[in-house]
Amino acid sequence: MDLGFNVMDYAPGNASETESKEYTLATPGKYKVEIVDSSEEISAAGNRYLKLKLSIMEGPHKGTWIWDNLNLYHPTESVQGLARQILGTISKACGIIGPKDTSELHYKPLFALLDVDPESDGYRAKNVVKKYFPMDPGEVKEAAEKVTKIQLDKILELPKKRADAPIVDSEPQKDGIPF
Repeated sequence: MDLGFNVMDYAPGNASETESKEYTLATPGKYKVEIVDSSEEISAAGNRYLKLKLSIMEGPHKGTWIWDNLNLYHPTESVQGLARQILGTISKACGIIGPKDTSELHYKPLFALLDVDPESDGYRAKNVVKKYFPMDPGEVKEAAEKVTKIQLDKILELPKKRADAPIVDSEPQKDGIPF
């Protein structure tokens, strides 16, 4: 059935973009967040960048959205390098090693240290991410080890050599099927 709308717009922590939502700032501090959307955007200068939409998961600011822009393709190498380090930190904090697409980072809890950029040049004050942290370093390691063990178990189940392959009877069985 074609629903005709994006169900994820109505998922917890991701209210519809068309819904009016009072803009509130989270007070500076460390918050449990998740990435609920990511998209490639073009800056006014014509540079591609990654736009992340985060949602605070707990506490009095639950559901507050924070945006973080990573200049992954900026022409200045130092800006590009910093953005790529931040994305690496986010990936590691989410327990995703070597993501191929930013959607792999969606809905994975992590911590973000937030601050407030004051109002300036006609723009209202906004929350900014200063740093990302994993939920618990032990949990990230444990999850990675579990995935690795599952992958290794699947590899070990494969036949090791041709001699280890299942034995096939050389004579066909008579089962009454006419072909």
